[in-house]
Amino acid sequence: MNRISQERASWLDPYHAERAALLCSLLGLGEPDITQPALALPGGRSGKDILAHIAAWERHVADHIDSFRASDQPPLPPISVDSFNAKAVEERDGHSVGEVIDEMTTARLDIVRALASTSDADISRPHTMPTGQQTTLRQWAVETYIAHDRLHRREIEEWVGTDELEATSTGHGVLAAAALDATFRELMIVAQLARQAVGRGPMTPEGWTVVDFLGHVADWDHLTLEPLRQVAAGKPVTYEDRPVETHEGRLNEYLREKRRGQTWEEVQAELTKTRGEIVTLLRGLPAEALAQRILCPWPEEGTVYYMVTDLTAHDREHAALFRRVYQAQRDAQRQHGESALP
Repeated sequence: MNRISQERASWLDPYHAERAALLCSLLGLGEPDITQPALALPGGRSGKDILAHIAAWERHVADHIDSFRASDQPPLPPISVDSFNAKAVEERDGHSVGEVIDEMTTARLDIVRALASTSDADISRPHTMPTGQQTTLRQWAVETYIAHDRLHRREIEEWVGTDELEATSTGHGVLAAAALDATFRELMIVAQLARQAVGRGPMTPEGWTVVDFLGHVADWDHLTLEPLRQVAAGKPVTYEDRPVETHEGRLNEYLREKRRGQTWEEVQAELTKTRGEIVTLLRGLPAEALAQRILCPWPEEGTVYYMVTDLTAHDREHAALFRRVYQAQRDAQRQHGESALP
């Protein structure tokens, strides 16, 4: 496992966390909701307009990031922000919400790959823009878009509210899949940071380690994947693999014991595979399947959409726990004049 430096952690965590929060703010909305102009949004835009705007800017960064990295005076084209914003929405007017989300997701992944292959020193190296303004790759490609996601997420929350999804909720499948992928990426970053902070030791008084918690997330992904496979195949939900014990606390301990001795690498590989299959199945489900009411794993009756998107809340709950652990360790080491994440 490659260690994440404290310098990189300072922007990598919020970079993923804000994207996850942005996409989760739209959960529970369908295509008509996202495509209709909303008086509560600035300029009467639609949710799709906001996503198109974000996709266009991040595509611009992805297309020019190599040129930026290659020169201390990158020859980037001048941009009229107002014209760029108007053109971004106009060019995507005939695109579906799913197509806009896919463009936005692909652009972000291209940026993440470029940043992953760039050293901390180069990410913080000064560059002079054609306007004469000084900036760094971190400021130009990361911090600007952390703030950008946060701004638009707050606009969306003012529009749709911040209430949790209900058991009857349904919404756009591709958006839900993108949110699940984003919360997974946020979770894995902070899990790694927490593991760097506490190692193989316990995180809680009950003795749960980082690997235990990550395995716990993998267990609930697996419990969700089983009924999702059955729905995708047009079969009734039977829970053949579910233990007889249904009390959630005892079930969690039972599943934890089954994983005793598993390594970080084993749990990470399993969770990555399971989440990937969930995302793929979710993208392919028609609206009527997402709205189908079934017995959820906890157990509770709810829609397929509700069952699957509950994993985003689960990811973010444990991401917050991991974040508290590594931040506490970092703060403690700062008091002793040490580097928390070498």
